Amino acid sequence: MITNRKLLAFLALVLIITAVSCSGPSGETTAEVRVQGSAGNASARSINNATAFVSGEVIVAGEDITGLLEPTSTNTSTGTNDIEFSATVTVPNRDIPYQVNPRPGFVFDEWEINRAELKKNSNWRSLISEIKAAIGNGEDETIIIAPELIRYIKPTFERGVYFDLNAADGGDGSKESPYNSIKQVKSFVEGNAQRHDDDVELTIKFQATTGTSSVETIDFNSLGFTGDDTELELRLIGGFDADWNRTGTTAIQGITAPSFQHDDIEFELEFRNMVFEEIDHNALKMLGGDDDDFEIDFRKSTVQNLKNVSGVINGLIVRQVSNPGNNLVFINSDAPYLEGATYIHSIIRDVNGTGAINGVNNIIVSEGTDSEKKNIYIADFPEGYRHDEFEDIITTATPLREDDFENIGIDDDILEEDIEGRERLVLDDDDRDRGRKVSYGPYEYQ
Repeated sequence: MITNRKLLAFLALVLIITAVSCSGPSGETTAEVRVQGSAGNASARSINNATAFVSGEVIVAGEDITGLLEPTSTNTSTGTNDIEFSATVTVPNRDIPYQVNPRPGFVFDEWEINRAELKKNSNWRSLISEIKAAIGNGEDETIIIAPELIRYIKPTFERGVYFDLNAADGGDGSKESPYNSIKQVKSFVEGNAQRHDDDVELTIKFQATTGTSSVETIDFNSLGFTGDDTELELRLIGGFDADWNRTGTTAIQGITAPSFQHDDIEFELEFRNMVFEEIDHNALKMLGGDDDDFEIDFRKSTVQNLKNVSGVINGLIVRQVSNPGNNLVFINSDAPYLEGATYIHSIIRDVNGTGAINGVNNIIVSEGTDSEKKNIYIADFPEGYRHDEFEDIITTATPLREDDFENIGIDDDILEEDIEGRERLVLDDDDRDRGRKVSYGPYEYQ
């Protein structure tokens, strides 16, 4: 006969066994995976969902989970880029490898941080430090990360190709078989610009160059476009090693700016991690030039000699300036001192000690002090724009107001980002965050 006490003990044992069996094997947890890229037809992938992720493979803790990814929105059409996919997967409860492998015709762009989701967590400041440590420069295709942090990052893919000066002939532009000539790259760009009706975004990844090697001049003026209402965004990103992790820079001989014959073409061009021997600013018609349909932007790029320059220069490391014009403004840059030029969130070098500094939130590499606290003097600031040992004294600058700079033609987006495209706080009239500080110089440490 089973007594009440025995019955209760038996039921308790059953509940314990059930709870253990439902919780999964010891040492496991779940990870919420989100990725962004192109949607394609599922039939070629042999999976159940009608729209599949086709930009590449996603491998979490050694398991290919690409087939589990499903669109987060029901309004997804095949062939469309910038679509978000998600999946929840079981992984070991420890730091795990998280890897992406783009398919031919696509490249991995970056690990994007979902700051809006992250800030819902009261411990977000600590979490973002862990995330940044895990993703490093944000461009490597393999990272090591804690499973609970995966929900806050998203690998993003773009249509694009890989380029290696030393690759074998006959490459298809994939990471395993890169292009080795600019002619191949131009053919890829022209073909995609005609093939897609939506705004076309393409990315070209270049392996790092060493010694005296450099990529030939890229003549954008010879690109052939025939479609109506073409909007092309082209990114050229340099500095990758043989495993396509970013380790250095790519030297490029020069750029020939486009001269379009059609009013219905818009062209946006971005360079990252590139080193230019010389740039003729007038010939290039940089950002702020006369042609509103042509924009060019630089991120983490260097020019040895910037000549015939005027207007706004954003996100450049400049070694020498030749024949400067009037109304020259450096933003998020590292540049030599020029009398009469304006500097905002920049590093100013070669200061003679007597010239007036026009601008705010700059690092001035010289002996001195600023009683108005508009800039900061650091005499021993070495080459490069990021040096963590100075972080405590650099992160005390006052955020800028957008309205204060409209009269010199500064676009809002420029003030809101640093030299790497990271967010920087900018104040508006109803901003409640006036107590926060930002960083002097081109790099935002906050």
